[in-house]
Amino acid sequence: MEPNIANPNSNDSPKEPEMENKQTNPEPNVFPDIVNPNDLPKEPEIEKKIAPNNDVNSSSDHKSVNTQNLNNSINSHPKIDHEDKTIHIPSKNHTTSMQIYQPKNQCEPHKNIVLLKTHKTGSSTLQNILYRFGDVRGLSFVLPAVDVYMGNPAYFHPKFVLQTPGGYNILANHARFHKENMARIMPANTKYISILRYPPKQFESMFSYYSFNNRYHTSLEGFASRAQELYDKHEGGNPRHSGLNPVLYDLGLHKNDLATPGKIDDYIKFIEDSFDLILIAEYLKESLILLKELMCWDMEEIVYFSSNKRDNSLVKEIPKQTEKQLLTWHAGDFKLYLHFNRTLHRQIEEYGVQRMQTEVKILNKMIDDLSEDCLQGTKSVSELGGKTVIKRYVLKPNAKNKRTCARMTYPAYDYLMMLKQKQKLRRPGLKRNL
Repeated sequence: MEPNIANPNSNDSPKEPEMENKQTNPEPNVFPDIVNPNDLPKEPEIEKKIAPNNDVNSSSDHKSVNTQNLNNSINSHPKIDHEDKTIHIPSKNHTTSMQIYQPKNQCEPHKNIVLLKTHKTGSSTLQNILYRFGDVRGLSFVLPAVDVYMGNPAYFHPKFVLQTPGGYNILANHARFHKENMARIMPANTKYISILRYPPKQFESMFSYYSFNNRYHTSLEGFASRAQELYDKHEGGNPRHSGLNPVLYDLGLHKNDLATPGKIDDYIKFIEDSFDLILIAEYLKESLILLKELMCWDMEEIVYFSSNKRDNSLVKEIPKQTEKQLLTWHAGDFKLYLHFNRTLHRQIEEYGVQRMQTEVKILNKMIDDLSEDCLQGTKSVSELGGKTVIKRYVLKPNAKNKRTCARMTYPAYDYLMMLKQKQKLRRPGLKRNL
């Protein structure tokens, strides 16, 4: 059942967050030894589009994107070479906008964090990591009063949150980003993180999981070949899951700005200023090690089993032409992905390539050991009223009473309900904060 959601046009609905006008230096054209710049996807040139009008329910004319540079983007995600490399030592003056690491003897484990969940990017795996971290320490979670969303399509607002006296430590459920409203309930020293995935893969997963074939009355290939026409015809006023640049939409970019290049560029700068770390799904382990450093956590905090993965039978190979068309259509998400992909690789270089390779091996070993200790296999389970099928882990009989094994394999919804119940038991009379 869909939760009651505030009308984004109503007076009490959170307004679009304001972005500070900041001067930023141009991004340096420097790549670490672990990535060949020729292997990076080329960024499409976005032609000047007609700015959408102010009616949030109206469609706008999204002109086509120049695709001359897209041929080199297919099958060309930057790859980390895990063979031994000479360590690159950055100069003392070399910095990035997101400083990650600090000596362990100068930091304490950080407990306050916001995960801005993006759809079909691996964010459920991150959510499980944060759920476990807070659960074992008795920390307080920002939990949705209804369903699993806090707003959406409305921006996040405290009125969507289950009231918990005493403050909060962790926000890890779906909510559209609103910087000011999140800051109203989170401590001042909260770290903000999110995760991105290569846009064609992200959209294929979302198209399948949420049965977009029913929304657009066509297949993924059919949508990609007529995206503008079908989006204008079927998208509707304020969707929960956008058919255009869905990750920018999750991150809070207004629907009317999703096809405006200048607005997209400004918003990417805003995201960079607002978040402490953007993880990349294609480099999840490397990203998690940077998260560990950011939070001053131990390696065991970031061990994971992948969560909410579709059954293999539902994962489609994307035809090359469709992939090109999706990169063109989701040009804003592609630009966002490229920007933070480069940022991640600079952060890996600063962290130390050889050091990163060593820690990835340690993390892999810890995951393998826990898999051997906990998992018997997987089973397929239907979700969303039978519209999709995902894989669930089956625990070994002797692992069912091991709390770590259980917590790592809880379905996201079940874990959410358990956390709600725990907070109710700790705080009698828990109710919706109106």
